[in-house]
Amino acid sequence: MKKVHTFSLYIFGILLLLLLLLNLLEIKKLDEGIFLQGIEGKLFDINEGIREIRTD
Repeated sequence: MKKVHTFSLYIFGILLLLLLLLNLLEIKKLDEGIFLQGIEGKLFDINEGIREIRTD
């Protein structure tokens, strides 16, 4: 009985770790998305600045 109980605790712990890992990966993906959007916005601003200089 005691062995079964510790075994189920191990499984529960492993599942919790996997969920935590998946959460961290999702957060990382979100951060990368936000980071890439920021870079895209800056490149767009630079491009607009170059266009303004050329048209002047």
